[in-house]
Amino acid sequence: MLKAVFPGTFDPITVGHLDVLRRALKIFDRITIAIFENIQKKPLFPLEDRLAFISKSTQVFRTKVSVETFEGLLSEYCKKNQIRFVIKGLRALSDYEYETKMALINREINPDLETIFLVSPPEMATISSSVVRELLYFNGDISRYVPEKALQPIIAAYKKLQSGKLRNNN
Repeated sequence: MLKAVFPGTFDPITVGHLDVLRRALKIFDRITIAIFENIQKKPLFPLEDRLAFISKSTQVFRTKVSVETFEGLLSEYCKKNQIRFVIKGLRALSDYEYETKMALINREINPDLETIFLVSPPEMATISSSVVRELLYFNGDISRYVPEKALQPIIAAYKKLQSGKLRNNN
């Protein structure tokens, strides 16, 4: 069975993430979506919310996709779970530069690890979790950018976060 990991912060999951997952499932028998805390990013949504958004969005793939959280190095996670392939989506040249560096470091730590890059189609090139977070902040419509099953949970979670911030600031 050919296994891969699709790592990321998924803050929140987007239709771009699902596009990468769908295409990767044509190559791999089993994919683990691994949600991790990136020390360089400060996520908007708590880990539990991101896990719930992804679980709802990937129910249709439940026999081929699992969702986990992890801490630490991706290369060590893969070694521990006997995963030899990492899936990464690329939208632009800047993604390629960053992800290539990460792939090289991961392979240096774990020589058996290969990274597979899937280039986004043009209609997905502008979709990112950052865009979704900014639209949420300005009360914009995110329905085009997030999976249908996660839309209302993301909006509800954001409103809950905002109401908590308002209470804490008064």
